[in-house]
Amino acid sequence: MPLRSTDATWGWGSQFFHWATALAILATAFVGLTMEDVDALWYYSLHKSLGMSVLGLVVLRLLWRLVDRRPPYPAGMPAWQRLASSGAHALIYVAMLVMPISGWLYNSAARRPLDWFGVFKIPSLTALDRETQTYSLIGFDAPGFIDTPQKLRALAGDVHESLFYAGAVLIALHVAAALKHHFFDRDATLARMLPGLSSPAAPASPASASDAGPSAQPEAASTAHPTRVSEAGADAAKRTPAP
Repeated sequence: MPLRSTDATWGWGSQFFHWATALAILATAFVGLTMEDVDALWYYSLHKSLGMSVLGLVVLRLLWRLVDRRPPYPAGMPAWQRLASSGAHALIYVAMLVMPISGWLYNSAARRPLDWFGVFKIPSLTALDRETQTYSLIGFDAPGFIDTPQKLRALAGDVHESLFYAGAVLIALHVAAALKHHFFDRDATLARMLPGLSSPAAPASPASASDAGPSAQPEAASTAHPTRVSEAGADAAKRTPAP
């Protein structure tokens, strides 16, 4: 398998980023949905570290796309499906970027520490000048609707939760479309991204099967070995007694 993508398949670079991001998203979602049941500080830290991993993988994936190519859509794919596919992929990327960033903002507004699996600390996106009591966001004065950490925390929390459900719907549609291409359209869309999966063979059309069916056999039988047919007729004529 080549490093970069070709017309026939995605390269292993794109496949790595795709499946690594998918696994990170699933792990982050599972931990996020079970945090309240576990209710342990290390579990919250795990969720935040996984979320930042998703953000890092998506950024690297986008950078890789700048030097990699995209395999063409399957031949015969309607224009509206191509447009829908491009739009859905764009929305998925937006969700994969904004969702971890909103979690980062929420954590920053709550003034909680953030480190990546205990390896290194990730800086806060907010700062409070204790002398002037002014609040800044990523080095700039925060706008009025989020001019306090409490307002930013509330907004970031709402965005984070809403994008979880929106992203879940988008990913479900993405998976359903991939399965449709594989089992119904029988093209190579899924096989190009899933290592080891064979591309399904497109079924033969009824018209072509009937054209090459029984009608061709009598013709072949009647025209096969004309020399042998004529020789057999001559032998029969010799054996027939003259009147």
